[in-house]
Amino acid sequence: MGAAKKLFIFYINSSIHVALAVISLVVITWLHLRIPAEKSLLLFILFGSICGYNFVKYAGITGLHHRSLTKRLRFIQVFTLLCLFGFLISVFLVEIQVLLWSAFFGLFTLLYALPVFRKRRNLRSISGVKIFIIAFVWAGVTVVLPVLPFKNGIFDTLLPEFLQRFLLVLVWILP
Repeated sequence: MGAAKKLFIFYINSSIHVALAVISLVVITWLHLRIPAEKSLLLFILFGSICGYNFVKYAGITGLHHRSLTKRLRFIQVFTLLCLFGFLISVFLVEIQVLLWSAFFGLFTLLYALPVFRKRRNLRSISGVKIFIIAFVWAGVTVVLPVLPFKNGIFDTLLPEFLQRFLLVLVWILP
């Protein structure tokens, strides 16, 4: 297999494409609401998205078998660890409100992935809930977090923007 193909497979499997999609929606929010971009928030969301998605995607696989992982999964694990360091550094660059709202959305991510309910179930295993949790978290991260530093007058348009983003992500998930 060629180097370009290996790099592309890593790009897909390490959730970089997902994080770039999240970042793109954040930028769309800033452009649509005519508010300035914040590089520190972009880094926070980028690293957080990679860590969150890789946690959801690989926690079940790597949790108990960390010593016998394939080479491909080890690279993704190391990459995610590096992104976790980037995320932890970026925590100190964003406002406390962003951290609080991120913890709220992060809680849904944890409940989505971890078996915390009876019979070792998580939100992902509850029929019909999965797509709504994903759409809610994506809408929150890409609409609520970018406008937090700019409270003046923007909250009037926040609910319609949030609902539009929620529905957009919901429609993307359906296929």
